[in-house]
Parts: sequence; structure tokens; C-alpha cells
Amino acid sequence: MKTKELCIKIPEYSGEAINYKWEDGYEIKVEIIGDEFAIIANREGLLSLANHCLNLAQEGMPPNSYMRFEVGNSLMEGSFPFILERDDTLPNV
Repeated sequence: MKTKELCIKIPEYSGEAINYKWEDGYEIKVEIIGDEFAIIANREGLLSLANHCLNLAQEGMPPNSYMRFEVGNSLMEGSFPFILERDDTLPNV
């Protein structure tokens, strides 16, 4: 399988609040379609979400750290709010 390298710089966790890093021009909307949760985003939105996931996954991030996303602070109008949370008690499969 061919792979491609992509460098993403995440905010280093300082022991205080989690810092969000957004790509300029990001657009993210979240919809419930039937019984599915759909995240729909442009390229900048997807890169921002990848950054948030890597941010939560970094060493030193406390267990149960989370990031909240809702209309008015990150999501497009009409979006369904959601939370990304780190849970180190989940089993590895």
C-alpha cells in the first residue's frame, strides 16, 4: 500500500486547558441521518478535526479529557453538537 506523509502540528498540552487549533476557512457540520451520525467537512475542517484527535491522543493528556463542539463555537448552523473524549479504560482490540 502506498502511503503519504502529512505533517500536522498540534498544540502541546501544558497541564492546563486544552488548546484547539483550527485551519483557516474550516467548515464543519454534523447531521443525524436516519440512525447515523454524519460529520461533513471541507478539507480545512477535516484537518482541524484530525488535529483535535491527535491533540487528545498526545502523551501527558489526562484521562477523560474532552473537547466540545457546538453551533456558535465551531459547527455550522443547524449542526448536532458532539464531544470528543479520551478514555484510556477502553479495551484494545
